Amino acid sequence: MSNKPTSCQPGAQFPTRKLLYSRSGITRRRKPENPNWGRPIFHHAPYVATAFEQQVQELGLTEQTCVASEELRQWCKRNKDRCYIPEWLLKAWGISVDPNVSGSGKT
Repeated sequence: MSNKPTSCQPGAQFPTRKLLYSRSGITRRRKPENPNWGRPIFHHAPYVATAFEQQVQELGLTEQTCVASEELRQWCKRNKDRCYIPEWLLKAWGISVDPNVSGSGKT
């Protein structure tokens, strides 16, 4: 029999595994904590214009001239249930939107 102690004998050596001893017992060493935990993550997404904004830009209109544009009014009537149109403009023209239509254009 060898002189090397077994796990049942006093003084036995166990593989070292970065263990910490605490009052509640043996615990594993914690990984380093994330210093950014709890901080907001800011991802600056590029601004993409809505279809309405693109149409206004194509027609060369401003916010003040939108109400007077007949072309924009016709475009809004065709796309009222599909694209975003400012509520103030819909009210100015008396156009109502169907709330039961989905925004994807498919029914």
